[in-house]
Amino acid sequence: VGVWEIVDVMDPADTIKERWAFESNGNMAALSVDGAIVTEINSGLWSIDQKMRTANLNIVFGTKLSGYGSIWEIAELDKNEMILILKEGGLYIKEFKKVQ
Repeated sequence: VGVWEIVDVMDPADTIKERWAFESNGNMAALSVDGAIVTEINSGLWSIDQKMRTANLNIVFGTKLSGYGSIWEIAELDKNEMILILKEGGLYIKEFKKVQ
């Protein structure tokens, strides 16, 4: 729960940041942040599925963009950092830092 910003390892100087906002009621939004301008990229629902050794973040987004709606493995999660791994047709990793 909270707002998490994607760590841009390819272009750290980029002024446009992407944030994912998770609400306790299961709603979430992907946001583009450019200074004071915040634009919603997509919105949807999230849940966590805990297995024996892994926890998965299930995301179902609306119809704006379908690229993020999937099942992400939670590789690391603490109060300040989250790392998600998508294993569909390859390996896609997103690293986040906690904003709020």
